[in-house]
Amino acid sequence: MVAYQFYQVEDLSPASLEAVLPDLIKEPFEAGTKISICSGPNRIKRFDDALWSFEGDSFLAHGLASGEYAEKQPILLESRPEARNGAEIIVLVGFEKENYPEFPAQVTTVIDLFNAVEIQKKSARVRWKVLKERGAEQSYFSRQDDTWAQKA
Repeated sequence: MVAYQFYQVEDLSPASLEAVLPDLIKEPFEAGTKISICSGPNRIKRFDDALWSFEGDSFLAHGLASGEYAEKQPILLESRPEARNGAEIIVLVGFEKENYPEFPAQVTTVIDLFNAVEIQKKSARVRWKVLKERGAEQSYFSRQDDTWAQKA
């Protein structure tokens, strides 16, 4: 069964999502879990830059879905949640649709990362409700003052 984790960033700037993403994926990455990060092309470029410069003197190894050896990347940046690298974790960033797409069978966790703009909050509420009706495992976290707090 897939676990769904909703993460809302209160800062409305698009850069806020790039700032928090590396911290969310660092632990599973270090444990050897493959990750797929899905977003639009402009944000993918910003994530690419953010992951290469993570913590100044270190980086999180990753690649682009359009690049060579995409299927071998520990973290794959893609525009659709295909998990071509065999990812167990899919991170959807700024997802504005009310329904999730089909996820590959190996996916165990979906991280739904969004900021507090109304369209993203509204669609996240709809997704939450649908999942709740299905009895899915889900949790909700909000970030304020550089700290994640579980709200549900």
